[in-house]
Amino acid sequence: MIKSDLLQLLLASSIHEIKNHFGTLLINIDELVKLNSDHTDNQPIVDKIQSETQTISHRLNEVLGNYKSQTDKFTLLIDQHILSDLFEQVVARHTITQKVHNIELTWECDDDLFGYFDERLIHNIIDTAIFNALQIESEVTKIHLSALEKNDSLLITIEDDGPGFPEQSTNTNEALTVSNISKTGLGLHFATEIAQAHSNNGKTGSIQMTSSKRLGGACLVVQLP
Repeated sequence: MIKSDLLQLLLASSIHEIKNHFGTLLINIDELVKLNSDHTDNQPIVDKIQSETQTISHRLNEVLGNYKSQTDKFTLLIDQHILSDLFEQVVARHTITQKVHNIELTWECDDDLFGYFDERLIHNIIDTAIFNALQIESEVTKIHLSALEKNDSLLITIEDDGPGFPEQSTNTNEALTVSNISKTGLGLHFATEIAQAHSNNGKTGSIQMTSSKRLGGACLVVQLP
């Protein structure tokens, strides 16, 4: 095994080990929350801890996902999913996030709208957009999710009322470099990999970073064939 392969193996193994330990930490935190349920004075700091651990857990998944996307270990589990169910899961998962960061997370789509995609990975894209918005939490108060079918494609949109994307970061086809990672976050590069991995009838998915007409901030559009 050459050194680069060994380094990749060590990196993946280390991330997995950190995730396992972090999973145990999350379980312990949940147990601690239950034990302190009567101490309402401590609730704000407990909510903050849970929110921060959720963010760290997501970032670890991003790192591991980016690693897998650069190897032959990146696979999709495509199935049919109802978009309203997907959005309800996202909102429920971010209940504490909304409370701690004082944001409103809403969604809309037709009740019977469905698509074929890897649910776990699409969850990752939506979470990435939410957590990226929270990095400028003092300016973001609303995040809106929506979906529709257009031109034989499924469009999933995540919008916020923040300052929007930097103008120079809206090209998702840029090479992966330290400079442009600092502009948009490693997660959005992984989101592009996820979208492009979805294909159907010769068409591939894509990511578009624009300005939100609804809320005036950032708008991330995931197009899936």
